[in-house]
Amino acid sequence: MPGAWNKNGISVFTLLSTALLGATLIPSLAFLLLWHFEYIGDSSKALGLAQIRDALDGTTQLLLLDSPEKGQAPDGAAVARLKRLLNGPVARIVIGPSTDSEASAALGQLLPVESLVFTGDALADGAGRSLGHRNTDGSWLLTDPEWVGKAALAWDGLDDRARRLLANEQVPVRVSRDTTKAIVRLGSTGYVWAITAAIDQNVSSYEYFHPQIEAVDVTNMRNTSGELVGVQISTLNGTLRAGATDEVVRYDYTWKNPEDSIERKKIVLMRYIEPWDLILCAGLYEDEYFLPAKAAETMLIVLVLFISSITLFFSFLFTSKIRKSLASLSDFSRLTSRAAGTIRALDSTGIRELDSLGTAMGEMQKHIILREKALKKELAEKGVLIDEVHHRVKNNLTVLASIINLQKDRGISEESGRVLTLLQGRINSMALVYQQLMDSGAYTELPFNDYIEGILSYHQSAQARTSLSITRKELLEPIVLKLETAMPLGLIVNELVSNTYEHGISIHRIPEITVEFRRSGDDHEFILTDNGAGLVADMQEGIGFLLVRALCSQLHATMAVMSPLDGAGGTTVTIIVPAS
Repeated sequence: MPGAWNKNGISVFTLLSTALLGATLIPSLAFLLLWHFEYIGDSSKALGLAQIRDALDGTTQLLLLDSPEKGQAPDGAAVARLKRLLNGPVARIVIGPSTDSEASAALGQLLPVESLVFTGDALADGAGRSLGHRNTDGSWLLTDPEWVGKAALAWDGLDDRARRLLANEQVPVRVSRDTTKAIVRLGSTGYVWAITAAIDQNVSSYEYFHPQIEAVDVTNMRNTSGELVGVQISTLNGTLRAGATDEVVRYDYTWKNPEDSIERKKIVLMRYIEPWDLILCAGLYEDEYFLPAKAAETMLIVLVLFISSITLFFSFLFTSKIRKSLASLSDFSRLTSRAAGTIRALDSTGIRELDSLGTAMGEMQKHIILREKALKKELAEKGVLIDEVHHRVKNNLTVLASIINLQKDRGISEESGRVLTLLQGRINSMALVYQQLMDSGAYTELPFNDYIEGILSYHQSAQARTSLSITRKELLEPIVLKLETAMPLGLIVNELVSNTYEHGISIHRIPEITVEFRRSGDDHEFILTDNGAGLVADMQEGIGFLLVRALCSQLHATMAVMSPLDGAGGTTVTIIVPAS
């Protein structure tokens, strides 16, 4: 029965709320708990900026404990121990890039190399045992632990000046340390290093301790962005020259060490150590610095996927039920549209709101069917009435035209006959509108191109009684106009066509009339052209032109008259009617 619906069904709001709560609340709470224990716990404090600051503070204390006396050089053995502690032991000796002989000569400044053989891409001892190799960039690596140990002892035994000479010659000799064996470490690739301070702008800066470029001159060292990284660090990012010597300064930049494949962004904390006249640095690459964030991101992705799966599951169940219910309502609507006076019942869907909607649709069905019957009856009556009105108007206009025609036959003056002919044409043009309305069966719109054809045929047939043969060209687009526009525009067309056939027919050549009706943007254009004698400059406008101007004003239309077009004469009238 329409009007009866299941009041005990599940509410759509209850179903939706349950699905959303189950899909979002539980995973969100789990995420928050995991976030709390992972990010607020002690383990997270060893990562990120706190880890860098701890390494910087710890190394500062080590340097201050072994500070040299004012004006004296630091103890060499203590410095060697400090470097092994902070950057690990020397693991490799790097020579070059260079040729075989250049590498041998350069390494000879640090070690006796009589028993070493540099040949091809191999570095070996006299017995042929491999001690290292040549890199693709032309540099040589001494990797044998025994020989590296000898080189490390020799390196640590040199003073700072000698180390810097070796590390910065045309064929440099440099040490590379194993940071994995350093005591002070930051993540897997971060480390602590120091650069000699440069308060004076003309003083060069050197790496005091560093895993790969120890003793190297970094004054002109740049990254791929062209940033003078060595200068920025040696001046404490510019603050050292301003007198700020007690601050911890953060400096972020991109950098690639010799053993790295790509340049990476580095986050560094720096501090000036006055007794050593050094800038102490602790840095961590950003990809490690943000490891907690990346872990959180992974966790968030997993949770989002989990939430999405739950949401999709509940959404599928919910939408499946809704789909079936809506399909039932759609079938009911289609049956209602084809009911033909028959009232049909809608089955219960099991969802309270949809059953309520079904009840309303059942009531609506009854009212639609009753209203449809009343409207059909009313439309039939109105159709008959409108058809009768148009028929009578058309007949009355025809009778009026016939009366005028009879009056013309009663021997009136030529001027009176001309006036009656014009009046008869205007009446016939209005009668033609009603005739076409009745033929089309539409009472509010008129196919205006057909109307123009009728007007042209009417005046052409009237002109056929003369001996002239008139050439007529028509360029008419199929355009439908509303009756309130078609009626005054029809009178305008009639006046212009009538005037053309009366005054625009050439007697010196084959008469030609061109009629155009088209769309121009949102407007409609009517253009009438003849090849007659044209207009004279001081011509007085008659009643016809005055009527046209009045009707143009009514339609908010514009009229343009051009005559003569050339030396041969002719007239063109253009009417532009704006879209209503």
